[in-house]
Amino acid sequence: QYIIDARLSRRIALGPKVNLDLVAEAFNLLNSTNIVLERNGRFTFANGVLTPQASFGTDLAAADPRIVQLAARITF
Repeated sequence: QYIIDARLSRRIALGPKVNLDLVAEAFNLLNSTNIVLERNGRFTFANGVLTPQASFGTDLAAADPRIVQLAARITF
């Protein structure tokens, strides 16, 4: 399970003191499923009775899917 984040940026001079910055960012670039929480208890114990969990090993939560954002900034 890997998360790859990437960023590309480019600065373009528009004048002697004016710049345009273009930025593209991608988080979880490959859009892989990254499990962050899993039901890992095989049994529950209540009222002195040990009961097997029917949902043992199921995934409960995952990290964010792919996120891409673009930005432009003018500095002067």
